[in-house]
Amino acid sequence: MKYLAIAYLSKITKLTLSLRFSLKVIAVSLLGLIPNTLFLASAIAIPPAFNDIEGHWAQQCIEQLAQRQIMGEYSYGLFQPNLPMTRGDYAAMIIQAFPDAPLRRMELEFNFIDLPETYWGTASIREAWLTGFVIGYQGNIFVPFVPISRLEVVLSLMAGLGYITQIPEIPEATNEEILLTDPVQIEQQRIILERLNRTFADANQIPPYAREVIVQALDHNLIVNYPNHRLFRPNHPATRGEISAFLCQALETTAVIPSRYIVKEK
Repeated sequence: MKYLAIAYLSKITKLTLSLRFSLKVIAVSLLGLIPNTLFLASAIAIPPAFNDIEGHWAQQCIEQLAQRQIMGEYSYGLFQPNLPMTRGDYAAMIIQAFPDAPLRRMELEFNFIDLPETYWGTASIREAWLTGFVIGYQGNIFVPFVPISRLEVVLSLMAGLGYITQIPEIPEATNEEILLTDPVQIEQQRIILERLNRTFADANQIPPYAREVIVQALDHNLIVNYPNHRLFRPNHPATRGEISAFLCQALETTAVIPSRYIVKEK
């Protein structure tokens, strides 16, 4: 009887130890799972829920850029898609969109006189300039607080993506066309303008120095016109919504911009 009692107690002890061990394994597993779960939750970028883009023509594009942390809110949960974007803000955004863009300029040549090192955007502008996405104006200035135009955005993307060697600079001459004396160049410009006139109702607003690049941009599906796909409005300030659309086209994000606003050459 004594031995039976000892054997029974031994069996109970083994079961208790086994149960304790199992509980420890479960506890350790849970401790391992919870931190991992928290890590995964923190690692997943949750896009902000903008309160002002519902029904916007570029809504899907804006949401995808937000998910990729390329475009963020303007303030208080608002995206402000119709607000113009400054050249400084554009530079900061473009390096987020293309972080692996190759360098196309030398660091020593970066010396805009209106960009002190204390300005928050100087580092971003420097990187955007080094990778060919932005240029300055005559007088060695960048003017970061001026809204960037729609034309400048398209030229920026064409150069930064390597479709052209660099952004064409604004010529000093008031009318560049008077500088063309070569019959071959004159004929080339006539053909380019003819192609642009077939596509844009306001082709005459595209400056001569940029016309050829705009024709090339059409081949890469970079130009988005809303609401009228025939109006390029090259010199209008580019809004945050419009820049988002240009970016989605540059990033080749499929089916997020309504096709009727993506400009094709006529």
